[in-house]
Amino acid sequence: MQPNRVARILGIEKPVVQGPLSWLTDARLVAAVGNAGGLGVLGPNAGLTAATAVSTPEATAEKMREEIRKTKQLTENPFGVNLIPTAENDIWTPAILPVIKRKGLRWWSTPATATVR
Repeated sequence: MQPNRVARILGIEKPVVQGPLSWLTDARLVAAVGNAGGLGVLGPNAGLTAATAVSTPEATAEKMREEIRKTKQLTENPFGVNLIPTAENDIWTPAILPVIKRKGLRWWSTPATATVR
């Protein structure tokens, strides 16, 4: 497959962006997509299960930090993080955005409905 403009902008081989899938994504899936030439995306609950769910912004940010670290160990290719800002009292995004910045990730996304406030 020939790289196109999207692939060039994202720094990937194939113009494929894996959906973040909230609970279903983890470092292994995201790295596998990246290693196959696409852009893997960690969901906001990446690496968590019902048994390991966390309930505070700080714990969520720590878990995301861990998943980013694991992903970087498994691939050298670009990947992103999906954020879902909540309406009025968004306590999650302010906790996770600094993690994304400190880890040097260039790509993050939000659902279209979450961008209107």
